[in-house]
Amino acid sequence: MADFIESMEDWQGERNLVDCNRFMFQNQINCDVTFLLGLKREAISAHKYMLVCRSSVFQSIFCGTIAGDKNTIPVSDVEPDTFRGLLLNVKDLLYAAKKYAVKGLVEQCLNFLHSSITVDNVCTILEMVHMYNGKNIEGKCISFVHEHAKEVLKSRTFTKLCQTCVQQIIQSDEMILDEKTVLEAVLKWAELECRRRNLSEIISMYQFYNGRAQQSSWKFSARKRRGFSLHSVLRYSFISMEGFHKSSTEEKDVIRFSCSEPILLHGVIVYGSIDDNAEYDARIELSADEDKGLLDSCFNRLSTTRMEHTYEIMFSKPVSLQTGKQYMVSLQMTGPPTKLGSGGKVDCVSEGVTFHFLSKTGSRTTVEKGQIPGLLFTALTKQKSTSSVASNK
Repeated sequence: MADFIESMEDWQGERNLVDCNRFMFQNQINCDVTFLLGLKREAISAHKYMLVCRSSVFQSIFCGTIAGDKNTIPVSDVEPDTFRGLLLNVKDLLYAAKKYAVKGLVEQCLNFLHSSITVDNVCTILEMVHMYNGKNIEGKCISFVHEHAKEVLKSRTFTKLCQTCVQQIIQSDEMILDEKTVLEAVLKWAELECRRRNLSEIISMYQFYNGRAQQSSWKFSARKRRGFSLHSVLRYSFISMEGFHKSSTEEKDVIRFSCSEPILLHGVIVYGSIDDNAEYDARIELSADEDKGLLDSCFNRLSTTRMEHTYEIMFSKPVSLQTGKQYMVSLQMTGPPTKLGSGGKVDCVSEGVTFHFLSKTGSRTTVEKGQIPGLLFTALTKQKSTSSVASNK
């Protein structure tokens, strides 16, 4: 106790305002409101001034016309650790931040979720943002499911989704997955949902949700899923028969680029041989330009002819690319000389997406001329709007 009193003598002197406020809370100095948290009603005291200046809900409680005791407030649905630290679990943190309208904290929670999506947690995040109206992240979750449909639908977290989120996923026209796998995933989800609702036996989904005499609200379609709409962006105006010299295994053609809208990159377009028939070993790599992290790679054996100018090399699965980031595609083609492009453009527009290209120092391919004449992609923004129109018909 003596040590505490000694430390209290001039705790303000060497602290700024933020540190003083933190010290007052941690040491419970001059607190003027107490929260009784959780079912055990554990008491945590705080300062009304600090709560009012950061939350419109607390302002209404302490300064408005809400009736009741404003010095002792029970909060049964938020546990003490969540309220005190707001650090242990993002879901609890988001709930508490939403409840008390701490908008900056809500935004930080959503940003964290946005950058943390994986196959193992995408369903959990989708459920959370569905509950808390995080539309932007919801769209990213659905796009992620499109890209990893098989893995996500076979995950344990898929079976824990609510009915609305399950429907949102399985009715998607862009999901590329065989319908047998979709059906198996939905049946497994329905079986576990029946158990969660303490039903004594598994009954048909139609009866379970709607009763025998009612029409089902589930919209099943006999039409084949459309899948991704594949488009190309071409950056050269002319094709030259001048030809690149024979490639060695060490040489790479590299082009850097960014995109104005989120896309799925499916592959690249390359030039073929200037001779009648030629064989190439071709390898493409996609990396994030800022950290040189490899996102995907692919090896192809190409057979080319003089009459056909370009060829497609596809990644094993689409790669999601975001706006505001620089990416880099590199190409190694081991074989005879190839055609090359010229009259290159820095900015190219395709399907409402603007691609901005940059040269890479040391690469024989540049913005002005060289290999890698185009990219194969899906514009996610346009894909979603097309899907919405289709679902309304």
